[in-house]
Amino acid sequence: MSRHMKKLAAPKVLGIPRKVRGRFVVKPSPGPHPKDRSVALLVFLRDILKVAETAREVKKLLNRGIVKVDGKVRKDKKFPVGFMDVLTVDKKHYRILFDKKGRLFPKPIKKSANLKIGMIVRKQMVKGDKIQLTLHDGRNILLPKTKGRKYKIGASLLIKIPSQEIVKYLPFDKGAEVYLIAGRHVGEKAKVVEVRGEKVLLKGETEYETLSDYAFPTDPEVEQ
Repeated sequence: MSRHMKKLAAPKVLGIPRKVRGRFVVKPSPGPHPKDRSVALLVFLRDILKVAETAREVKKLLNRGIVKVDGKVRKDKKFPVGFMDVLTVDKKHYRILFDKKGRLFPKPIKKSANLKIGMIVRKQMVKGDKIQLTLHDGRNILLPKTKGRKYKIGASLLIKIPSQEIVKYLPFDKGAEVYLIAGRHVGEKAKVVEVRGEKVLLKGETEYETLSDYAFPTDPEVEQ
């Protein structure tokens, strides 16, 4: 299996010019984000943030242990970086977001590098009479049934990283602020007017309807 993919075949979340650095880019490894919704760490460091000029320089940075994703040191140059991840390079922090063309980009942050928002995509009972919540980035959070039953799929959690301690519950309902992660309005922020099952009515610059799956509940007090 190839470790690289042609630029013309690369997903549009890859926010680098298709004509730079030859014909191929590094594929992200299997990990917390799907391949079509993530970018390899090497690509972020070399081609987007431009903190290194070559793959060899990126490897040196990684070996120094100064590159973290969600508060954990990462040394795999192909580690997948995706939406809402917090990328740290030495003392600089970035939150990974979608721009209005659906491409991932790093937004510099200062005050909330220890916080992350994750959308609940799965909820199930597991052994020990506990509820397991799975977030959009693949992480699992175990809770006693009495505490976990209030959390709903499609809502989000504000958590501390890397501990995963829940700070705040962000329900997906009227008045919630959301970040659009797909569709015509990707990269925009809006407020929920009405949830209509698989669709949701939102208000941004105008009112419009989109799929509920495209609306990611966020916290306006967290840098993004």
